[in-house]
Amino acid sequence: VEAACIDYLLERKTRRQVDCVLHTFLEQWPTAEATANADWEEISAVISPLGLGIKRAKGLVRFSAEYIELTKDCDEFCLGETQVTGLFFCGMYSWSAYKIFIRGELPSGSVRVCDHALQSYVEYQLGLGRSREW
Repeated sequence: VEAACIDYLLERKTRRQVDCVLHTFLEQWPTAEATANADWEEISAVISPLGLGIKRAKGLVRFSAEYIELTKDCDEFCLGETQVTGLFFCGMYSWSAYKIFIRGELPSGSVRVCDHALQSYVEYQLGLGRSREW
């Protein structure tokens, strides 16, 4: 869930900008259930320093509710690409992050993921050592 929230917050924002807000967000709403039941106006107040407001706040609540519905009868660790990218406002970053952090799958061979920070993490984990951030 955190990866999808990050994906949702990162659109048109830098990772550094998001990092400043993410800690506060996850302290207040640490689970999908907490976010789904949150008051979107409170979320909006937390994410507003990113220049985000009502649309994103309502979207985070919607995404969380959809995630809960999707995983209520299934193991959250075995979702497929279509299921993950079918969640509100989830794209390839969410799918890549889900495979890496939830499933524990690191790409092999020609290592390519859709985001430079994820790419650096994968390279670090595979011992390719080009990462300065991890």
